[in-house]
Amino acid sequence: MTTFQTITENNLTGEVDAMMNTRHPEQPLRVLILSASAGNGHTSAARAIEQAFARRGKEAVVTSHLDMLDLVPWLVRFVARDAYVFMIDHTPRLWGRFYYAQDRRSTLASGGRGMRRVANREVAERLFDAVEEFHPDLIVSTHFLLHMMLRGNEGRLPEGCRLALVVTDNDAHRCWQYEEVDQYYVYSDEVLEAFTARGVARGKLLASGMPVEEKFFRPVDRKAAYARFGFDPARRTVALIKGMARWGWLFQPAARERLLEATRDANVLIVVGRKDEKLYDVLKPYEARHPRLRVEKFVSNVEEVLAIADLVVGKAGGAFTAELIACKTPAVLMGTIPGQEEKNRDLLVTGGVAREATEFHELVNAITSLLRHPEDLDAMRRRYDAIWRRDPAEIIVRREMAVWQRRRATRPQRVAASFR
Repeated sequence: MTTFQTITENNLTGEVDAMMNTRHPEQPLRVLILSASAGNGHTSAARAIEQAFARRGKEAVVTSHLDMLDLVPWLVRFVARDAYVFMIDHTPRLWGRFYYAQDRRSTLASGGRGMRRVANREVAERLFDAVEEFHPDLIVSTHFLLHMMLRGNEGRLPEGCRLALVVTDNDAHRCWQYEEVDQYYVYSDEVLEAFTARGVARGKLLASGMPVEEKFFRPVDRKAAYARFGFDPARRTVALIKGMARWGWLFQPAARERLLEATRDANVLIVVGRKDEKLYDVLKPYEARHPRLRVEKFVSNVEEVLAIADLVVGKAGGAFTAELIACKTPAVLMGTIPGQEEKNRDLLVTGGVAREATEFHELVNAITSLLRHPEDLDAMRRRYDAIWRRDPAEIIVRREMAVWQRRRATRPQRVAASFR
């Protein structure tokens, strides 16, 4: 079973405790947070880190959060976002083959020809203009695009600027591996060991977990949450969160009937996604037949859904996997995309906190079995204790604040130059 070890193993506990009892430096830490809107995980991780830094106050930290895809030419944006989304939606197996093939390419680690073409000065001009304008002491990136673009542009970073990379899936893919990175924050100890085996210095690695927003760690008013959905608190609750998964079976009348039969005694929430108008129109009329069924296009209170749900059905995206861990919610994973999501799935399935369904009948069987045997759901929830779930964004921010504090104390007159 993959577990997350205590932060003591990274020699950080004393460092963090000292920092928390020390006044903030007079000069605030300038943090540039970079993400890429290619899927949800990179942006949500950046937002969580931004919130954690903001809790320190403007006297201690000044932050700026930029989407790198807003600062690159349209062709790079098309490849990194539009083509990627198209592939995982329409040709997921082809994406999986591409993903694993790129992981075998040694050029990703050493900056081969493909990376050099992407990282030319013209492509990166606007991005590095923004970096120079903000003049950060620290750059935290939740996407590897920045480090791809560093090839040939290293001189455009402010002197002494520290680079931290947040890996947003449970995998040590080569696309994340670059010499310029000062600190890697990774999903699990398994990923930490994999990066170490690939030559990354252990001192650069910290198994922080995947950052999720603070709201997932706040206590939830369960009574109010049940009331918002019109649910019966005395019944089990099943939530199906489709996201970008391809669940074509929901369009089949027989499949819908089987699902409703399997959950007839439970509260059921189906979230189809903002863009799936057709599926929403198909499912919404079923609310009249199933008094405890709610069909929504989108919910802004996912943290409440995961808190009241006894079982969640979804796919193993990086952000969703981390949110399940934060809320300790048992899951059935369906629609896993080949590649990085397989690694996220393995973390939950091998940890005994989720089951996998590759076919619709397997999903129905899993839901039926778990609702009939609530003790199995309770056991799955308890097993989350073996998986690191302390607020990863807070871990990252404490680490970086501690480094900043230490370096400033060592050479207070030249903070930026000594920040590495």
